[in-house]
Amino acid sequence: MHSILQTAMINGVEPTAYLKMILDKVAKANHEEILSKDMDWESLMPWHYSTERLLSDWK
Repeated sequence: MHSILQTAMINGVEPTAYLKMILDKVAKANHEEILSKDMDWESLMPWHYSTERLLSDWK
């Protein structure tokens, strides 16, 4: 958990919003998708997001 939050901060992303986004996306994925190679883990990396985008998506 600590490394996820630190990576977000290093990349200039608000860590709480980033963690919420990751948890939301993984929660919406089905079990098979998570275990298979179909899950696009690269798309969840913090350098793909801005704090503004994450906070605007926060609902």
